[in-house]
Amino acid sequence: GAAVDAVGAPGYGRTCYVAQRRGEQMSTLIKELLSGSDSGTVLRAGLLSLNRAELRRLVSDTARSLEKAGVRAEHRALLRVAPGVPFVAHLFALLQIGAQPIVVDHRIVRATTSAIIEAHGVSWELFSPRELTVTRGFSESPPRLVATGRTAYRDNQNILLQLSSGTTDDPKLVGRREEDLRSESRRYRALGGVSPEGTALVVAGALASAWGLNAALFAGLGDGHEVVLPTSTTLAGLFAAANATGRMATILAVPMHVAMLARVSEVPRSLVSVLTSGGPVSEAQAVAVTHKLGVMVGQVYGSTETGLIAGDLRGEMPGTSGSIAPSLRTRLLDGDELAIAMEHSPYVNRADNEGRWESGWFRTHDAVTMSVSGQVTVHGRIDGLLSLGGRKFHIAEIEHHLTSQAEVEAAVVFLHDSRIEAFVVPRDSGHFDRQRAVSELPEYLRPHVIRVVNTLPLSPSGKILRQRDLLKVQLRDQDAS
Repeated sequence: GAAVDAVGAPGYGRTCYVAQRRGEQMSTLIKELLSGSDSGTVLRAGLLSLNRAELRRLVSDTARSLEKAGVRAEHRALLRVAPGVPFVAHLFALLQIGAQPIVVDHRIVRATTSAIIEAHGVSWELFSPRELTVTRGFSESPPRLVATGRTAYRDNQNILLQLSSGTTDDPKLVGRREEDLRSESRRYRALGGVSPEGTALVVAGALASAWGLNAALFAGLGDGHEVVLPTSTTLAGLFAAANATGRMATILAVPMHVAMLARVSEVPRSLVSVLTSGGPVSEAQAVAVTHKLGVMVGQVYGSTETGLIAGDLRGEMPGTSGSIAPSLRTRLLDGDELAIAMEHSPYVNRADNEGRWESGWFRTHDAVTMSVSGQVTVHGRIDGLLSLGGRKFHIAEIEHHLTSQAEVEAAVVFLHDSRIEAFVVPRDSGHFDRQRAVSELPEYLRPHVIRVVNTLPLSPSGKILRQRDLLKVQLRDQDAS
């Protein structure tokens, strides 16, 4: 259980809690995830492996520990816990109690979590006592539990809250109803399932992200997959995790992992596929990895607000985000912005609706093209559609070209003061030829300036932070060192 620093959150007594505990507040989704066959491993982290009965007991023991500390069904609890078995146990235990977890990445800055606690009636905070090293895949340490002293409050519509990534603007709290999570799991199944039946899911990305939480824990566990947390998020660590299961394995990754795979000559025989989320993977890169290594590369497209929108879960449509999930209603606004039909706003704060959700439609702010059959290609954010010298272009065109070059690891492009500016991470900065990298681009798409950086800033979920000011600070620090 959690180590308790303070107990007795204000505002509610035991009598009020008993009337609601494990009744209408309790998530039936968690009941279902923890029921079923007890044979076979369902959760693995390093040398620790749990079957469903063992996970069920762990969650029940953790729930009793939280209850003893004072956590109640009508409370909100901020879950800022590193990936690991303790994360899963405490998330499921909070849902089993009927409390409302606010799930954020353990690396999120303190100012953001403090603002959430202050503004949203958070009674408890659960956090990892020690930060993970950069490549460490999971933590074994139990989180600490602290009473915030805030007036207890939770809404009765959402079973949990998630924090949007904030790669292009400020993070926002997103509410997820039980039916939202069930619907998303059905969408994965309608597109063929997260992975073929009987395979293990190695989670290379952030477990607190929509990708880790919804694809791995809810859809994956719900469909009987073994969820594996790697000891290390290096390729060697991911390969070891895939081998440890004794099954065929799929890695749930982000695009940078595909770029890493492109540089190796062999992979374990157990690795059958890599699925990515959080950004595009070019057709050339996906086909090259499949041809060289025999590993299928697929990708999914969605957001914290909408859940899964589209997916190519079997790598049959490389370079695209696959097919729109059959149950979704979509339309294009202003020619190319994708909108998704949603009965209710995904945002906890009404002020966040502006420009995003109105009259039953959620604007993704993504520019896409859609085929007659429903296949979707995401070109980038609509604010990336620009005009220069009377010619319209999307910055994603330039980024895709740059990242398709053998000598380029990653790139992000901005239009600043009527000049195209590219920040590039080369594979070998000592032999990077700027002119050759852009020579095949039409002249009007060639960056006016290319800045070489060691890395691109990433969100906790592994997405590139498209914030020029951050890159300028990073470049200045890099030059100073």
